[in-house]
Amino acid sequence: MLDEEMKTLKALIPNAVEKPLDILLHVVASNAADDFPNFSTALRILLQYRMPVTVASGEHSFSELKLIKSYLRSSMGHGRLNNLAILSVENDVAHSLNYADVIDLFAAVKCRKVSL
Repeated sequence: MLDEEMKTLKALIPNAVEKPLDILLHVVASNAADDFPNFSTALRILLQYRMPVTVASGEHSFSELKLIKSYLRSSMGHGRLNNLAILSVENDVAHSLNYADVIDLFAAVKCRKVSL
């Protein structure tokens, strides 16, 4: 069946269309996907396995984690490592912070009276 569909489609698809995605788009645009179900399914499976399965932001986060947890910092605690990882990944937010306000807020929360 697939062999017959491919032979028939060869006559219908222009020679300029060579890439699998372009062929599938041409078949769908010409409403021929229902006429060639085996070929459409096979082409979709081919294209699915050629798509990247990773997300760049996830890879970026793990590469940042490798930079943070270097050999010298291998003894740091889990909480500190998580906080540094968040700061590294969200560095655009960290750069936009006004550190004077953060320090003042921290000092107000941690304020303790010392009696002499």
